[in-house]
Amino acid sequence: MADYHVRVLPNNKLITLSDEQNLLSALAAAGMPLQASCGGRGTCGQCRVIIKEGQVCSTEAGTISQEEQRRGYVLACQSRPASDLAVEVPAGTKLGEHRVLLGEEQEARGARHGEDAEAFILYGDNSYPAVERPVYRKIRLKIPQPTLDDPADDCGRLTRATRGETGIERLSVSLNVLRDLPRVLRDAGWDVSVALAEKDTWQGVEIAGVEPYSSGQKYYGLAVDIGTTTVAAELVDLETGRTGGAGGTFN
Repeated sequence: MADYHVRVLPNNKLITLSDEQNLLSALAAAGMPLQASCGGRGTCGQCRVIIKEGQVCSTEAGTISQEEQRRGYVLACQSRPASDLAVEVPAGTKLGEHRVLLGEEQEARGARHGEDAEAFILYGDNSYPAVERPVYRKIRLKIPQPTLDDPADDCGRLTRATRGETGIERLSVSLNVLRDLPRVLRDAGWDVSVALAEKDTWQGVEIAGVEPYSSGQKYYGLAVDIGTTTVAAELVDLETGRTGGAGGTFN
């Protein structure tokens, strides 16, 4: 195995890679990712670079015309160095700075706030509209304690209070919640945070967690969308359903 130096144009950055490493992965590792929607299989033709100096070993050039080959074009994902190189990355091949678009409404909302639209889209703020019925959320409940006139069991009191607060009729309680429910309710003084998890139509909503309520404590969930070319994530307040921040990167 041999190591070679590669000068990347037009920014004139110098990187080192072995003869077993293709240009696509080497450039990505050096912070210069290229477009490659096929994942480096040599079929999309997007990762074209121009060899200005030196020699490469290329295994596939089906998407590059003979004229382009004469001008030095190769597919970075299919090319490994056979000598020191000077490689030019065309502007159309570079993978631009990523933006996580959360919808035209949010972009317009950011502009109305007088903020930089891209920063607003990337990081969000509390003016995002709440999700109407999130899959997972938390609510605060102050559950009435048992009395001689109202001796209902702890589970019954919990589900009754949840229905009264949310209007949800079809409720179930997880086994983990039932095991600790008597202790948690009494330790919390009957003032608790209840986690609700949306199930399918038949099961309705499950009470997935119960813990003492704390006024200074925030509860967040992470929503992740793994796509073909990008990965996006949003930090969601589980009590309000509002997005506290968002970000993403290329997959």
